[in-house]
Amino acid sequence: MDGKLLALASSVCFGINPILIKRGLKNSSSNTAVVVSLISGWIVLTLSAPVFGGFQLDKLTVDATIFFVLSGVFGVILGRVTFYWTIEKLGSSRASTVKNSAPVITTVLAVFVLNESLDLLRWGAIGLVTAGLMLIGRDANTQAKNRIVWYRVAPAVLTPLFYGMRPLFSKMGLNLLPLPFTASFVGYSAAVLIYACYFWIKERDYVDISNVRSGVWFGLGGILQVVGLVALYFAYEHSDISVVYPISASAPLVTFLLSYTILRNVEKLNLMDLIGTTAVVAGVIMLLN
Repeated sequence: MDGKLLALASSVCFGINPILIKRGLKNSSSNTAVVVSLISGWIVLTLSAPVFGGFQLDKLTVDATIFFVLSGVFGVILGRVTFYWTIEKLGSSRASTVKNSAPVITTVLAVFVLNESLDLLRWGAIGLVTAGLMLIGRDANTQAKNRIVWYRVAPAVLTPLFYGMRPLFSKMGLNLLPLPFTASFVGYSAAVLIYACYFWIKERDYVDISNVRSGVWFGLGGILQVVGLVALYFAYEHSDISVVYPISASAPLVTFLLSYTILRNVEKLNLMDLIGTTAVVAGVIMLLN
């Protein structure tokens, strides 16, 4: 299978996902979105196991399992919770752009954790991404009216931080056990289990699944998130990461286009949003080439 097509599929899935979540949030909450999307995603992931050769859990090692679980905690739980919160506060297009700046965090952490070095081009890419995020944050501030912008933007910064840490754990785990589907399933299942415990103790009074329409949007969003994630994992196996990731990183442009058309009456986007989104995508592509 062509890695480029898989990467394109992941980009489309990741680009549409925020649109679906935003649709559901119109009559629901981000807490409900997390619960429903996690469950729907896990069901699809479990049912698709035979297609990818089964779970192969008998091949797991303790070290690899720990890294896969950490990947799930940071990506599936922490990243998704803050991501959906950001969609609710800033809109799907801005949230998607903020999330996809995660490679900057990954690159910076790799310098300290994996002793990698940064050349001038990558420093320039980080600057471009930062400039793009500042444009988006400034525009969000303009539309925030009397609210303090940091209330809206500061928690959103956690989204790329959490998603940026996930690849490090995934890479460390896959270096020990190169089984992409098993890695996805273990990390996702651990995340669902952990969040289920947290939900039962803390959040059950804040989740309302009675709105069927919102539940459908959240469920579809969770399914697309899983499909995109698995497609991206397998794209890495068929093509170089320098080819795959730039294609996948274009997801915010997909979200922007759909937001400007489908959610035109829900989200107010302008030229600054487009420039900021384009700058972030360009910076990420430069960073990973």
